[in-house]
Amino acid sequence: MPWLGGIRVCPRQHSGLVSPGNSVAAQNDEAEIEDVIEQARVSAMALDKTISLTRSIISSYPSMINPDKGASLTFFQTQVVIGVKCASIESKDVLREIEYWKSAVLCSVLGANPPFEVIEGFIRHIWRTFDIDKIYLVKKGVFLVRFKHLSEQSIVV
Repeated sequence: MPWLGGIRVCPRQHSGLVSPGNSVAAQNDEAEIEDVIEQARVSAMALDKTISLTRSIISSYPSMINPDKGASLTFFQTQVVIGVKCASIESKDVLREIEYWKSAVLCSVLGANPPFEVIEGFIRHIWRTFDIDKIYLVKKGVFLVRFKHLSEQSIVV
């Protein structure tokens, strides 16, 4: 039995339908079988083309990453301090974040839990002469106010 692209093509089995004296029916059946085999062959070729096209279009995640664009991974051995593994952070890694948050003030409301909008309005009102960048709700009753300039944060504190 022939194999087409991993598909086994089996001609139909006839149980007494074609007699030796009926050669026209046998020829028709053979022609039909050949047509089926040809259609399977064409379908297998079309499937192979589709698969190869799909493989060329779909790329994997690693092939999309360009390690020169900051996506390269480096490994640093952890330090063991008193039997505990500790991560090592260099100041240059967090310097931008430190500079960003230096102009922030942490505020708390004692004895009440007003809604965020009320506190935001109150803070913007009492410090209206200062450039407030953002007001954050840290947790219930605790707010973080970030000023645009470090000098303004120093005056408020």
